[in-house]
Amino acid sequence: MTMRRILVCMLAVGLAAASVRTAAGAGFTDPKCASAKQKAAGKKEAAKLGCYAKAATSPPLDGGCISKAETGFSAAFGKADAKGACTGDATTTENGVDGCVSKIVDDIPVPTGSDGKCPAAKRKASGKAAAAELGCWAKATGKGGFCSVTAKQKCERDADCAPPTCTACVSGETCNQTPVDQACLDKASLNLSTAFTKAESKGACPGTAAGVGADIDAQCVTPIKNGLPGLPPGCGNHVIEPGLGETCDDGNTADGDSCPKTCHVDACTVTGTTLATSVTYAGPSGVTIAGLSIFVDYPEGKVGTPVFSSAFGVSNTVDDLGYGFNDQALKTTGLPTSFVHANYKTCQGAPAAVASDFACTVTDASDTSGAVVPANQVTCTVTIP
Repeated sequence: MTMRRILVCMLAVGLAAASVRTAAGAGFTDPKCASAKQKAAGKKEAAKLGCYAKAATSPPLDGGCISKAETGFSAAFGKADAKGACTGDATTTENGVDGCVSKIVDDIPVPTGSDGKCPAAKRKASGKAAAAELGCWAKATGKGGFCSVTAKQKCERDADCAPPTCTACVSGETCNQTPVDQACLDKASLNLSTAFTKAESKGACPGTAAGVGADIDAQCVTPIKNGLPGLPPGCGNHVIEPGLGETCDDGNTADGDSCPKTCHVDACTVTGTTLATSVTYAGPSGVTIAGLSIFVDYPEGKVGTPVFSSAFGVSNTVDDLGYGFNDQALKTTGLPTSFVHANYKTCQGAPAAVASDFACTVTDASDTSGAVVPANQVTCTVTIP
């Protein structure tokens, strides 16, 4: 194996190890709060679609029926909050429920001249399926199941805690939450299909079990459960909360990924002015650094997305994140002190950025033989010529 391949492999291994992270939180909320809200949303979806089912055979839509569904939901949401603070306000959830109902009604219109019995049955069955699926998720959420490294540091990935402390992650779930009962979800899907087949016996009408079922998952279940996690409000709960100043939330409080540790990225309207910067490093005496991985946090409210260039002979692999960038730099004979350059457009109305506004962190390093150099023995700095 060539030295270049050795160095690349070393860097890849180091980066993979660094990607296993945990997130600090302010403790854990009672997951029963989020569970109750999920269940309440499902009941409202079923109730409102029940109203639309009645309207299919006896138009127009009964406002009293809709009002009753709204009142029941508000009462259930208030009762849920009494169980302990949890993320998810009633208005946002109601908007999600209304979007769900609107989509399903559009999927199952009443054909002109129809007695409405077939679409009525399908709409009612769709509401029951949505409520049943959210009930499955609510049950899992209510059980909690989060493990922790310390009292205030929960595991974001199974690898952070040794089994059997943590349960297995399931696609679409918050990591280390009690897995949803797949049999429960399958039962809801089967019941929907059976009901649609029965509805067709009343006379064919628009809407297939597969198509409507997909919309139930996409519009009625996934956004609701994701918007009501069994975690307290704040950065790192996988829900963007503008009221807390969040512009993103990827489920952790770590830098170097899709969202910064603060869950906030400042907006920038760029000007025509360019700010040139360079990244330099310093390693242990007598050691020649050939491979280096870094993360640079730049002041996104003062500068816009950078354009990169490499020092002569250096191979840089850069991933810009909108608030910072990761870079893997490699030169088998040894990296020059200044190895990557970033030119930024400045932001309108913002003060000029200075070197101290930038923060550089070394995440991995290796020497010319491919041996790992401890990251804490190497420093990096952003300079402005």
